[in-house]
Amino acid sequence: MSEITVTRSVQKRKDLQGIRGLAILSVLAFHFYPRNFPNGYLGVDQFFVLSGFLQCMLLSKNFEKPLLSILANFYARRLKRILPLYILMILLILVALHTVFPTSSIVQNEASATKALLFVSNRQHTDEENYFEKLNMAIDLFTHTWSLSVEVQFYAIVPVIFLIGSAMKGEWRIGFYGCLCAISSIYHFSSSPDFAFNSTLARIWQFLIGMITYFQFVSGSNNDGYSPIVTIEDGGEIRDEAVKNVPTSLENFTKYFFLAPMVCIAFCPIELSPNCLRPIFTVFTGIIMFLSIDDKVLGHKFLTYLGDISYSLYLVHWPIVAYAKMMYEDNEYAHAACLFLSILLAVIIYETFEKWYLTSQNAHCAIVTTILIVFCVLLIYRSKIDDAEIETIENVTVATEVGKQVGNHRSYAKLDGVTDGMTLFDAQKRNMYWSMYDIYIDEMNEPGCVRDFPHPWCYYTPDYAFMLTRHIAVSEPLDTPGVVHNDTKYQEMVTRLKRMLPNIKKKLFIMDSFPRVDENKVNWIVPDLRSGKSMEEISFGLYERDDGYEIGRMRHAALVEECGPKCELIDILTLLRNSTTGQLQYFDNRGLSYFTSRNHLSAHGVELVRPLFSDICDKL
Repeated sequence: MSEITVTRSVQKRKDLQGIRGLAILSVLAFHFYPRNFPNGYLGVDQFFVLSGFLQCMLLSKNFEKPLLSILANFYARRLKRILPLYILMILLILVALHTVFPTSSIVQNEASATKALLFVSNRQHTDEENYFEKLNMAIDLFTHTWSLSVEVQFYAIVPVIFLIGSAMKGEWRIGFYGCLCAISSIYHFSSSPDFAFNSTLARIWQFLIGMITYFQFVSGSNNDGYSPIVTIEDGGEIRDEAVKNVPTSLENFTKYFFLAPMVCIAFCPIELSPNCLRPIFTVFTGIIMFLSIDDKVLGHKFLTYLGDISYSLYLVHWPIVAYAKMMYEDNEYAHAACLFLSILLAVIIYETFEKWYLTSQNAHCAIVTTILIVFCVLLIYRSKIDDAEIETIENVTVATEVGKQVGNHRSYAKLDGVTDGMTLFDAQKRNMYWSMYDIYIDEMNEPGCVRDFPHPWCYYTPDYAFMLTRHIAVSEPLDTPGVVHNDTKYQEMVTRLKRMLPNIKKKLFIMDSFPRVDENKVNWIVPDLRSGKSMEEISFGLYERDDGYEIGRMRHAALVEECGPKCELIDILTLLRNSTTGQLQYFDNRGLSYFTSRNHLSAHGVELVRPLFSDICDKL
């Protein structure tokens, strides 16, 4: 480019690293303490602006070279920066998934890992994936990779945008980028919030703000006390050759006039509208990048080092957040310890692997990255390989043959594939299989069953309805101990029942309350049996004894009494009670669990309750 010349002295842009440091701090605050810092997600918007600045800088550096050289250098530099650590973190998360996290998380996260490897984590979820999110039991360990997907997808179009803009001069160039910025921002704010959040096209305007900032920075350097400059990327840091004069009081005031409200908003405990904050944050970030050269606050060692480790910290922190939420919920001390662990791991990764590959030859990075990808693929498909082995074991294959018509009834094959000769080893594989695949198990879905109706169920006014959902709120404490009919939640149950009954012609069946299984202990049934623990001892700790199911049963009993003959309870508690010991037992004497680690009935549990439901259906 004619405005850009190369000189020899190189100075690190510490202020930009400081902006990165503030951005990652706000993201960490939002993920670890979302109630206290609900606006911290805006740090990702700052990353997009910084990325636009950096991409424009790299393309400008090689502008005088042939087109293929420009593209080759750009993609080689960006992929070398992103891929090795990104793929390593995917591999480490997959290892943790199979060793630390519950089995119920595996299937969802294997699919998410595949999307992360392909940089499509930002695509909209299917109904089935959204269902998993509603279950809120299997946390997606790759959620945070959506922003990397947006950035890498932008790499595909940024050279075209840059080359068209570079063919223009001065105000025409800024006008071109400004028009694209306006179109993308209109698209962003006219789209649904979820789509706008994840769409690359709806995020282009933020990258363009960074590009406009770079061009203004370059053009201003010749008119505002700068020597001719060129900026380069060095180990993930942004360096330039500009040597600015000492800033005036007015310049300092202007700079902090924009910086101070950004910091206050990012760490404000009150949630504010993203439609207002996002454009403010994006534009203010560009302005600060333009004004903050040699700034002592943003160039402070603490902030710049946070900026240095920001990439490692961003990639490593989310799986730790997920683990903290799953294991410790609202324990602030545990979350603080996990935050410290995230920073410690990020420092170790940055000082070892990240620094090493950034200074290595491209060929070495390519070899390491390829090896890491191979291991990721093997881990992703590990469970599928194991499941294929299960299906080939004699007498363990899940029965899938079509049932036969017998009189007015249809006989169905057993869903669980359980046989009399099964060992504890077989039981362990079955339990893990049921927990891993849960609603994904094809054998649990009879061909022809309708999963989604085009209208609400009441539109069809069915003869019979079954309410099998176990509402946790039903088991919450009564307003007054022992008094049901004046209870607030009971009155809400009655109100909803009265809305439902006119839409049901004959009868409503309601699942009665029973203790929830401790989802973290389902896959320990067989190991505990092998270690010599008695069935009574295992059963005692397998379900949540204080989940208030007795109160739920009191409310249900009162509800059915008020409803009259049109309502009937379905009680599976008697099926779960050991007739000899009188104790609740959520597995059989072979170690086969009646529940998955998602608190659903397993295929074996469905077989347990099948006679009960068959009897109900026979009487209809």
